[in-house]
Amino acid sequence: MWQQHLENIDSYIWMGYAVCLMIWLIKDRVVNSFLVSISVVVIVNGIMFLGAPYLFNISDSIELSRFIWYFTFALIDILAVILLLKIHKFFHIKLDKNGLGIAAIFILLMILQFVRYVDRQILGTDLLGDVYKFGIPLINIFTLLFLTCTVSTYKASKA
Repeated sequence: MWQQHLENIDSYIWMGYAVCLMIWLIKDRVVNSFLVSISVVVIVNGIMFLGAPYLFNISDSIELSRFIWYFTFALIDILAVILLLKIHKFFHIKLDKNGLGIAAIFILLMILQFVRYVDRQILGTDLLGDVYKFGIPLINIFTLLFLTCTVSTYKASKA
């Protein structure tokens, strides 16, 4: 039951990210730090959203499935930060506070994946079950609200 609700939330959040990107592209056609950041969010979250169903059933071994699940998402999160920084460097764009915020969110998500894996698989305590189950969607909802507010109030400099 929870899996279905979380999948529905993930799809709505990803659509919200895409809508924010479309609004931003209509509003401001300048390649800047925010455009790069929101584009990375849309692409990476699309990959995660589309990949999640495959990761659920990748192995019959619970231990292997958990390892693949948590480390795949942690790897994607860290690759998102690297991609964000590399694109900024490639286009010679200074990383602004919004880009730093997005990078921090990806790092937070990565840490949460690692900590949850250790809690669940290595320690076997499951103390962070609810933190993980509700934390990831809440972080994504917060990110969507952050992007929505930024899209509606951001004043890009035409440098």
